[in-house]
Amino acid sequence: MLLVLLIFFNSVIFRLHIPGTVEISLITCLAGLFTTHLLRNFIRRHHYLMLPFWPILPKLLLLTVTAALTAGLLRIAGLSLWATIMTLPPWFKYRNILGNTSEYFFLFIPWTTLYCLYFYIQRRQQAAIEKKRLELLLKEKELSTDGKVVDIDDLIDTLDRIRSLIDIDPGRARAGITAFSHLLRKGLLKTD
Repeated sequence: MLLVLLIFFNSVIFRLHIPGTVEISLITCLAGLFTTHLLRNFIRRHHYLMLPFWPILPKLLLLTVTAALTAGLLRIAGLSLWATIMTLPPWFKYRNILGNTSEYFFLFIPWTTLYCLYFYIQRRQQAAIEKKRLELLLKEKELSTDGKVVDIDDLIDTLDRIRSLIDIDPGRARAGITAFSHLLRKGLLKTD
């Protein structure tokens, strides 16, 4: 989003021949890209995308505000440094922390929302695939257990898969336990 804005503003700026705005746009974009990279790494490192959406929403909002404030401060620092090398246009005021933070905040909110929604949709699709796989496994077990005794190794393997899912994806583990319990309730599993 920052790159699109940078390209758009620079195309307008080159047509209007406003001096110094290319540097301002470049510093704005670099500060935003650096901060969103840090924000993405923080979200991934603390596994925020594995948590339910509504309880994590306030934390994501706070992280977005913190990232916007960081980007605003980086922008001010970059422009202050640039002002020592070159003169900035007189119309540009860069020392307003609240203004810089709010500009980045309104850029980061859609970015954070799209980033999180992408992973939540992907996680739901994986859960649906896993549910279908478990249903097929259940149907297969129903067909294969008609009059047959199920090997104890199959039971142990199923329980091992569910146990490994507990750490990776608790929702899928719950679905696996539910499917396994349905299998046991139907009395399809017969042991020696």
